[in-house]
Amino acid sequence: MATITGKTGKLSYEFGQFRLLPSERLLLREGKPVQLQPKVFDALVLLVESDGRLIEKDYLLNRLWPDTFVEEGTLARTISSLRKALGDGTQENKYIETVSKSGYRFVAAVKHINGDDADSSLSLSFGLSYINKTEESLIVRDKVLPPVDRTEHEISDNKYGFLIQNLKPRFLLVVALIVVLGSVIAFVIFRQMREVKKTSAKSIAVLPFKFIGEQEDARALEVGMADALIIKLSKAKQIVVRPTSSVFKYAGKYPDPATAGRELKVDVVLDGSIQKDGDRLRVTVQLINSADGTPVWADKFDSRATDIFAVQDNISAQITQALEVQLTGAEKQQIAKRDTQNMEAYLAYNKGRYLWNKRNAADLQKSLEFFEQAVQLDPNYALAYTGIADCYQLFAESGFSYKRKVENKAVKM
Repeated sequence: MATITGKTGKLSYEFGQFRLLPSERLLLREGKPVQLQPKVFDALVLLVESDGRLIEKDYLLNRLWPDTFVEEGTLARTISSLRKALGDGTQENKYIETVSKSGYRFVAAVKHINGDDADSSLSLSFGLSYINKTEESLIVRDKVLPPVDRTEHEISDNKYGFLIQNLKPRFLLVVALIVVLGSVIAFVIFRQMREVKKTSAKSIAVLPFKFIGEQEDARALEVGMADALIIKLSKAKQIVVRPTSSVFKYAGKYPDPATAGRELKVDVVLDGSIQKDGDRLRVTVQLINSADGTPVWADKFDSRATDIFAVQDNISAQITQALEVQLTGAEKQQIAKRDTQNMEAYLAYNKGRYLWNKRNAADLQKSLEFFEQAVQLDPNYALAYTGIADCYQLFAESGFSYKRKVENKAVKM
């Protein structure tokens, strides 16, 4: 993964209460370190070094996540975290301006500091205070405070919880190196935890998702999300995917994923949840090893409700990566293909498929009406036509009577 380190090794920047040192991957607020996640820090460097120019979203995505498929919502969350760290308000943007449908611009005045100028005004570049023996004064963030009574061995209150009187520069350097080494080790461990683990699994079941909250058609959304992923993953010939009919029995029951995986005789299970807040969605997923219940991969996706198709694309891509599936060009195109862009048609299809899986006369009739409604909303929706055909086949096999009823108004569950 590429790391943004700034234009020159010693160059630092000042803006507002902050000082940014790209070469040391350090942001200080009034001399005290500000904790930032790696991608958030990289985004700050790119914005600050832009000298007030607009940075387009595509450029930021390519620089922050090179050679990786990342949805635009991830960038928005990164910028949001950066704004929060800088104290940027929702109404007044002192540092970062959002340019609608284009990108972002760093609007605060930035002072460039080169080489020794930065070093002389910063103690070890880590916000550590130090003792000026000549003046017998405590110097903190370039401010001179009254002399310290050394007989009291006073320890100042700073981020690291200690300041030993009369520390020698060599010892301070050792402390700084330990801090740097610890940060590097922690960062490496964090990256390893976030990376998709590889597994040799060749079969998978996608369980109905858990809907968190109250919604009339929650069950249909739970099964619909699983059904969409099952259809996408089934395009990959190297893995066996259990059909929706096999996992439907778990709808609304939320079993232990590993137990369900063993019952379904698959290597791994995808377990997930959906949380809706207004027009926002949060989808959380985890890939579980059926044999021992250990997680193979997990992630969460925040998006607008209308962007659920992009979330499905992202989840499918990451699952195939975790399963080490070598997709052909045609398979990649099939997995990325969207059967509809019409959200209302998609929701109608979900309700139809949920009711169809109940396999009784009344629900089958309603299922047919929902599939026909989906076709009305999107005449090119192939899955909806498949649903209609499935209904007629089940009517014929079961002996249930039916009536064709196509209405302009929405069908009720």
